[in-house]
Amino acid sequence: MNTERKPLSINTVIIDNDTHQRYTVKSILGYGGTGITYKCISSDGKYYCLKEVYPTELADCLTREHNGKIILNPIFGAQATWDWYKNHLIKEEETQRSTSVDPNAEANDPYFLESYGTFTANNGNLYAKYTMKTGCVLSRLIDGISPIEL
Repeated sequence: MNTERKPLSINTVIIDNDTHQRYTVKSILGYGGTGITYKCISSDGKYYCLKEVYPTELADCLTREHNGKIILNPIFGAQATWDWYKNHLIKEEETQRSTSVDPNAEANDPYFLESYGTFTANNGNLYAKYTMKTGCVLSRLIDGISPIEL
């Protein structure tokens, strides 16, 4: 059983099927249960965070083709789970877009992550697009801090 997910290579171009906007992968930001998150630069020079649906749970059923497309192996019969993850990302992005920690937060607030919707690219892969913020990973910041200090 192969449970390792293969990310897109650095400098891979992701093209939004609807708008034809181009995003070039500059780094891999991380892996989560739902997918892989990339730091990308758009063709107009702006940085974005793109989250691609590529769930851990289905890693042994998925194959990434040379063109970047993720293919579900039909032998495993996991189509319903695959569809659930896609719908989950769409709902997650919609929730992110409609709420923030502080409803009065400004778009330039360092704790407000702006969401721009979902799109398909690479012959059907689903992505959510977010603002690219600089900072640190919270788990690294709090590692070793006692509960009292925290």
